[in-house]
Amino acid sequence: MKFKNVVKRFNELPACTDSFVFIEESMEFLMKENSKNASVYFLLYTISRSHYVYYQDQEMHEDFSNAAKSQMAKYLSQIQNAFEIESNDNLLDTTDEISREYFTAHKTLRA
Repeated sequence: MKFKNVVKRFNELPACTDSFVFIEESMEFLMKENSKNASVYFLLYTISRSHYVYYQDQEMHEDFSNAAKSQMAKYLSQIQNAFEIESNDNLLDTTDEISREYFTAHKTLRA
């Protein structure tokens, strides 16, 4: 499994909690397969899992589901771009940026 394939598949899935389960499971697999980037995958795993656990049994409006999927798609794209640059510093900067945004910006993905 390659990260870019995960991103492509996520973008094809509907905006629902099942798409976050897909990210969670994919990141778990990638953590085991590519331990060099485990911290990156763990960040995405944690965000996906938090979203799924919090919203799995709740009815969500379509606008909210689309916003959550869009936010995750943005994070995945940022990481994919960082992987393509092949710079550890860039990858670290990107994960730092995502972490800061996730905890300080509008929290669509978490409660």
